[in-house]
Amino acid sequence: MQHAPHPDDPLVEALAFVYFFVAEHGDDQGLTPDERARIAETLTRWLALGAPASSVGPLDAAMVRALSQVKGMSDEATLTALHKHTRTIRTRLTSDDHRKAVLYDMASVSRADGVITPGERELVTLVQRLLLGA
Repeated sequence: MQHAPHPDDPLVEALAFVYFFVAEHGDDQGLTPDERARIAETLTRWLALGAPASSVGPLDAAMVRALSQVKGMSDEATLTALHKHTRTIRTRLTSDDHRKAVLYDMASVSRADGVITPGERELVTLVQRLLLGA
């Protein structure tokens, strides 16, 4: 990572987008309160990497922006946004280990409401291909 992100950093919104993407579209439940809490915990952890604690307000704003994109777009627009956000993550998280951590976080979000569904697994695999070129 080039530097620890700030809540207004496009990296934070990109991370929030991919986490909300799998939570919202991976199963029939949509985003659950447990998944939302796990996403907030995960983003807080990313923000804490090498930086003093950030305020919750800006993080909430980044989460609202990302979730509104995930919920408010057509399927085609959502996939376009997914490509854009994964490019941001690839650019900013230059280490494969950091990119793999994003995938681990996505699986953790998926598990927050129970078992990882086949749909969630499929979406994590899609993001894996975009982040790692796998």
